[in-house]
Amino acid sequence: NTNGWRNKGAFKLSKERFHWNLFDVYTTHKDYRDGNNNFVSNSRFHTGDFKTALGYTGNRFISSLKYGFLNEEYGLTETDDANDSNGDSKRQPELPYQNLTTHLISSENTVFFSNESKLKVDVGTIFNNRKEFEDGDVAALDMNLGTISYNAKWYSPKIQERWSLIAGSQGMYQTNTNHGEEMLIPNATTADIGVFTVSNYYYSEKSYWQAGLRVDERHINGNGSTDEKAFIPAFSKSYFAFNFSTGL
Repeated sequence: NTNGWRNKGAFKLSKERFHWNLFDVYTTHKDYRDGNNNFVSNSRFHTGDFKTALGYTGNRFISSLKYGFLNEEYGLTETDDANDSNGDSKRQPELPYQNLTTHLISSENTVFFSNESKLKVDVGTIFNNRKEFEDGDVAALDMNLGTISYNAKWYSPKIQERWSLIAGSQGMYQTNTNHGEEMLIPNATTADIGVFTVSNYYYSEKSYWQAGLRVDERHINGNGSTDEKAFIPAFSKSYFAFNFSTGL
């Protein structure tokens, strides 16, 4: 029910232990047609997506570095002129519309040790900007969301051919900031951290006993808002969780 097209391209290169990939997609759509064959005004949108990855594979070390960029523009329909039998051949959204930009960087790494243990460490960061334009070139809504996260795991070698252990930690730090007149979510910061361990005991070739322990903590701090349209009080909260499980 929409007139759209999509272009995409890809490039791959590998040599010995290294590899490099590129990927690109551009999508555009005109206004959507409803069940009565009428156009839904300003339901048009277009997106552009770019990704690249660089990797290395060695005997003792495997690493991958990835970057992604995504830009999206979506027209916002309004009730007063939602249906239009004439339609519009344009693809660029008109006011009001939203523009979203996202950057993603991640790194995945695995180290193999001589005693048959291994360490896996993944880190990443995401930056997202959301803007809404209502009646001009200045965004009424301008919100940034930034996230940094990590995931680390250590895998032990087999102990006496029966025991194995996995220990690790996960964490995240996230910030939300507003720069426009309107506010969907108040300025806030969120910090997460968790540690865990899992033990396996193999008492036969196909059967084993497993026990796991995990501790998590979260802190959230939010700024207040005295806006006349929506009063939001400041807040600060902390959460703690302890989990244990075992089974065959």
